[in-house]
Amino acid sequence: MAKDLMYTSSVEIANIKEVTKTFLAGEVVNVDVRSAKVDGKFIDKSFAIITLEDSRGSIEIMIYSEHIKKLELINLEDKVVFEVEVIPKDDYHQIKVINILTQDEIN
Repeated sequence: MAKDLMYTSSVEIANIKEVTKTFLAGEVVNVDVRSAKVDGKFIDKSFAIITLEDSRGSIEIMIYSEHIKKLELINLEDKVVFEVEVIPKDDYHQIKVINILTQDEIN
């Protein structure tokens, strides 16, 4: 992986105190695709909860349809890099995915 990218491990997320752009890297071990509902009706917007494991632990990340399409093109046996924005809240950290990078884009 590119050495000039600033990576954050799954356990370091909890220590972020201000809005921060960073990269999360690891192995995608689970993808749970779901459909969204509005007023009890399914809408044409799907999302997925991804479990990403790195050398220090694991973290769940929510992605939306545009990123699901890109993830489907990636070999999930390779490490995957997520460009994210971490937004600290009172009792959790919101992780907004900006981009998903393939091995070719990283090297």
